[in-house]
Formats: sequence, C-alpha cells, structure tokens
Amino acid sequence: MRVEGLIPRTNTMFSQIKKDEENIKLNLNKNNKFKKTDIISNFQEAKENLIKQKENLQKQDLTPEEKIEKNKELDAKIKLVEDQMQQALMIEKEKELEKTKEKLENKEKENKSGDEEKDGVIVSESLKNLIKARNSMDNIHSLNTTKGNLKVELGYLESVKYPNNFVSKQKLKLERSIHNIESRANSELSKANRAIKKESNMKKENEIKKEDKKDIIED
Repeated sequence: MRVEGLIPRTNTMFSQIKKDEENIKLNLNKNNKFKKTDIISNFQEAKENLIKQKENLQKQDLTPEEKIEKNKELDAKIKLVEDQMQQALMIEKEKELEKTKEKLENKEKENKSGDEEKDGVIVSESLKNLIKARNSMDNIHSLNTTKGNLKVELGYLESVKYPNNFVSKQKLKLERSIHNIESRANSELSKANRAIKKESNMKKENEIKKEDKKDIIED
C-alpha cells in the first residue's frame, strides 16, 4: 500500500484547517459562538490521516534519506495540527470565562458581595492566564512560519552541487537561525503550559474553597 492516495485528502484538510483558524480569530473578535466540535473534529481527522501517512511511509519505494525527510515533514504537520487544536480549545475557554466574568460583574452591581468580588478576581486572573497562553501559541505559529521559510532557503543551498565559501557560510548562518527559532518556540511552549497549569490550579483551589465554605454553612 502506498501513501500517495492520502496526500490529496490531507492537503484538502489542511486547507480546511486554515479556514477554521481564520474563523476562530474572526469569531473571537466578533464575540460570536463558533462550532467548537466541528473545528476540533476537522483537526482530529487531519491528525489521524497524517498518522496513517507515517504508518505507511515505510512501505513506500523511497531511499532511507527520503523517508527520514518525509517523516520529519509529517511530524511537523502533526505538531501544527495539535497546536491549532489547543489554540481553539483555549479560545473557547476564554470566551466561557469572559461570559462568567460579565455575569459576576453584573451581579456585583446589583448586590455588593465579598464572595462575588473574589470570584470575579479569580475569573479575571484565569482569563489573563489563558490569554498569555494563547499569545504564546500565536508566537509559536509565527516562529514556525519563519522556520519553514528558512528551511526552504537552506534546502536551496544544500542542493548546490559545488558549494563555495559564501554558500557554506550562508548554510551555517541559516542552520544557527533555525536552531535559535526552535529554542524560542520551545520557550514559548513552556510559557503556554505554565499559564494553562496555573489557570487549572486556580480553578481547583477555588472549587475546594467553595466546597469547604459549603460544609461550614451546612454544619
């Protein structure tokens, strides 16, 4: 079995993913609701097809070097899909928190309450953490785009049969730039993970406090 048959389908899905990514940004700006399940389903289906391509890659009539290169390319695409899926989930969660914050602020205007005010601060802080995480994901996306362009340039230089001193220097320069971009992308990913973890911990702590308060009242 050859993997070529899956490629047009996956390319079509990546086209749909690009549309979904633009829709996410558009809907967030307009504060409208988007169908999260449809978008996540598209991402998941694209990821599954890419995984199938990886599984069938060994059956292709390619040189070991070509297989390694295609495998790297598929890994990069899978990571892109996973990043965009995570971004879609974070945006949806941000919207939910924004609505919760708005409700709490309205309640606070009607009836001043210390508990409501505290909840509002917690929600606001959670929202900040998620926004930080999404900004990091946006930065990762931009860095990956730049990295992709540099790799294309590097590919041209590597195809030169008789490289001179200038070509060798340019190759080294591009390789260093790609390495630096990868380090920055990893740093941004760590920031996003820390922000998400912080938001999750805050939510758990708040739920525990509410349960403790409920138990005290019942006693």
